[in-house]
Amino acid sequence: TTNLTYSGKIRLSDGLFSHEGRVEVYCNNEWRTVCDDALSPTDASVICRQLGYTDYINYESRLYTGSGLLWLNSLQCSSTTDCITDCLSSRNCYINTCSHSYYPYIRCNFNSTKVSLAIGSMSNCSSNIGGPQSGAVILERDGQYSLSHTSGRVVVYGVGSSTVSSRSWGNICRRNTFSLTAANVICHQLSFTGAITWSYAAVDL
Repeated sequence: TTNLTYSGKIRLSDGLFSHEGRVEVYCNNEWRTVCDDALSPTDASVICRQLGYTDYINYESRLYTGSGLLWLNSLQCSSTTDCITDCLSSRNCYINTCSHSYYPYIRCNFNSTKVSLAIGSMSNCSSNIGGPQSGAVILERDGQYSLSHTSGRVVVYGVGSSTVSSRSWGNICRRNTFSLTAANVICHQLSFTGAITWSYAAVDL
C-alpha cells in the first residue's frame, strides 16, 4: 500500500452521457478509477455536488476490467461536505487497497439558472474538477439550464478553440445541414429516446 497526497480533482469518465460515468480522481500526475468499496449514498451525493450537480440520481457497482490500480476506497463523506477532499479518508490516494475489482458508476442530476454551475463549476471546488468533455450538451429554457429539460435551446461544449484550456460553451449555428437525425443524436445524448420535432431560434450573441 502506498499513500500519495491527493489534490482533489475528480471527473466522470466513459459515460453514455455527460452527467454520468466512472468516477476518477487525479493523483500522482494521472487519472485513476475510484474503488467502490463501501461507497455510500452520501459519498455519491458529494461527488455529484462537487461536479456542479444538485445531487445524484443513482449509482451502481461495475466490474473493473482495466489494467490500472483502483484508488480512494471508503470515502466516508458527511452530508455537509462539498468536496471529497473534506471526506475522512480521501486526503491521500491509497493505492491497491481495494478489496474487490469494482468501481462506482454514478448518474448525477441538476437544475440551475447558471450554466457555469450546471457544467460543474462550484465556487468552492471549481479548481478540483476534470471539466466537461468536448461535445457535451445541455438544454436551456427560460433561463434554466438542465439535463432534464425535454425541450429548449441546445448549448454545446467545445466551442471556439482546439486547445482544451480555451474551450467554452456556445450555441449551434444555423446551417441547412441540421436535420432530424442531428436532433435525434442530441436527444439520445441527453438520455431521451429521440426528437419529436426541432426548429431554429434567434439568440443574442
